[in-house]
Amino acid sequence: MLLYYAAGSYVVSSIILCLCPTLLYKKKHVKFPSRFMAHRGGGGEKTENTMVSFTEAKRLNADVFELDVQLTKDGEVIVCHDDNLSRVCGVNENISEHNLKTLPLCLKEMEVACEPGDFLKTDRQEPLLRLEDLYREFPDVPMQIDVKPGGMDLISKVSDLTKQYDREGITVWGAFSHKTTKICRKYNPNMLTFCSMLECAAYPLLFVVGLLPWIPIDAEFYNVPIANISNKSGFSLDLSKVVLPSDNTDYV
Repeated sequence: MLLYYAAGSYVVSSIILCLCPTLLYKKKHVKFPSRFMAHRGGGGEKTENTMVSFTEAKRLNADVFELDVQLTKDGEVIVCHDDNLSRVCGVNENISEHNLKTLPLCLKEMEVACEPGDFLKTDRQEPLLRLEDLYREFPDVPMQIDVKPGGMDLISKVSDLTKQYDREGITVWGAFSHKTTKICRKYNPNMLTFCSMLECAAYPLLFVVGLLPWIPIDAEFYNVPIANISNKSGFSLDLSKVVLPSDNTDYV
């Protein structure tokens, strides 16, 4: 009988806390909308993660710029998804092996992210972009930064630049790696974070079993990567990610 009472109390309390989470936790508020996010600066429209793509995203009134960062050999934070430059610049070399001045230009024809076999063609080769230049050009645009493997040097430089340009409240950062995301949160708690892949997988499972109301959520944004879906008939559905602020007010 005691077991039934315990199970019943657990179910009832989980339902109540799921419906009214503010009984335990303070509601998080995001200062900016995120209905329209430009993934890699809108890489399907212009050369991904370059000034031209972010400028086009701004023209299209994107709410948030999504981007990735890497670190050069001389310590510059570069906006690029791939460390290896084969797909982006056509050379089998890594950003981490280059100084800023030796980085090659992007290809005129580049495979579009999340669209295998689909290529974007442009009239000119664009240079790779520094995060600092992006901050300077778009000081008021919210950005989500995916921190690629680069150790504490990359994390500290991204944090320092974000402080320098006074944009901690409109900059979201994190990583696929749960360890890196935890380090980001601890290193600069004034910046917003998105969920790591582990958290993305764990939270739905915790919800199903009724444990989620008892688990504090550290992230302000919940990102769900969605793989390319296609079949032999040629049908293809390409969605890079769904992004939900933790208070469920907006989505992309």
